[in-house]
Amino acid sequence: MTHPTGLQRYDAFISYGHGTRQGLVDDLHTRLERFGKPWYRARSLRVFRDRTAMAAGTDLWGAIVEAMTMSSWLVVVASPESATSEWVNREIEWWLRHKDARTVLVVLVAGELRWSGAGWHRAVSPSLPPALDRAFTAEPFWVDLRSAPGTDTVDPARLDDAVASIAAAIEGVPKDRLIGRHSTSSAAPGGTSASAAPSGSCC
Repeated sequence: MTHPTGLQRYDAFISYGHGTRQGLVDDLHTRLERFGKPWYRARSLRVFRDRTAMAAGTDLWGAIVEAMTMSSWLVVVASPESATSEWVNREIEWWLRHKDARTVLVVLVAGELRWSGAGWHRAVSPSLPPALDRAFTAEPFWVDLRSAPGTDTVDPARLDDAVASIAAAIEGVPKDRLIGRHSTSSAAPGGTSASAAPSGSCC
């Protein structure tokens, strides 16, 4: 979709610290764009991520602000790397100044996050970017996508379930309906099958 100014609109902007489970971030991005898409469309959602959407020589911060301005949701990939990333915190700070905190989704991929009832418990939440510390008055929507102990991968069915939770929030539709649409589109000509088994990873 193109805005009247000529700028592209995005359904979501992914903010993450470089070096954060890169393969998982790639999978998350790809699956968000394709989950539940009609077989005749290239994608279901338009998702911005700097490494895939920026041309060489771009004014980096200017391009990021432009993309965030044209995005409806901010997906923060939480990890120890993201927590210490100047860029991630700067993106979150900009978002909270200009948009509603209720349009922020958190995906935990490494480390720990803990909500104490009145806010994030900083002492045991090393994956929390400081810019999110006081952003919420109630526990926000967040998804746990950490790999199982002793492994470096996330089960595809569990990943699909998390993607369904995130995509349902972005699209504003029931998760079950989105999973049904995904199953239908996967079975249509040109579709690809994928699991969407519930995992309970969404908080």
